[in-house]
Amino acid sequence: MSDFSNLNHLSPEIKLLIVNGQSVIEKAYETLADRNCKFDLTSKRQLKGDCRKVEKCIERLANGKVTEKTVKELEHAVVALQTTYTGLVAFFSR
Repeated sequence: MSDFSNLNHLSPEIKLLIVNGQSVIEKAYETLADRNCKFDLTSKRQLKGDCRKVEKCIERLANGKVTEKTVKELEHAVVALQTTYTGLVAFFSR
């Protein structure tokens, strides 16, 4: 991923949001790699798309584009990813 050493000036809330986003991405990719959880193609694409959206927002923040709009996009993307991940895992693990 990107170098986050230049993000020390950010507020703790934004840093926490970045860490939460990265942890959900990691869990999602681990679940996708797990052979016991059989997602259909639509679900896989939705989950991967949500992961990519969070990754792009984090990358923009890492590149120095720290604006209120980018932070809001990251917040919404993390919530969408958490919702998708939780819903799909609950649905396909029955």
